[in-house]
Amino acid sequence: MRIEAPTYPLTPEAFDAALRTGHGRAKQQVVAYGAAGLEDEVVKACVTCFTYDPQCEADRAPWLFSIIDRAKVSERALNDPHFPG
Repeated sequence: MRIEAPTYPLTPEAFDAALRTGHGRAKQQVVAYGAAGLEDEVVKACVTCFTYDPQCEADRAPWLFSIIDRAKVSERALNDPHFPG
């Protein structure tokens, strides 16, 4: 099996998958191309725990906040009815 490098800009499906799995390509997408059209996926990642195993995975908060900040959706994420707060 050969692993291919991601092609940018990511499709919405590829971006969503990168957010779920915590891959750096999600942040690279937002830094290089912005988050236009991907805001729903970013907000969903804020209010849904995609951690596979919290005992062995790094904290997602700093990584996710950097994406939220660049995508300028912090208010939207905080006002989401599913936000635990």
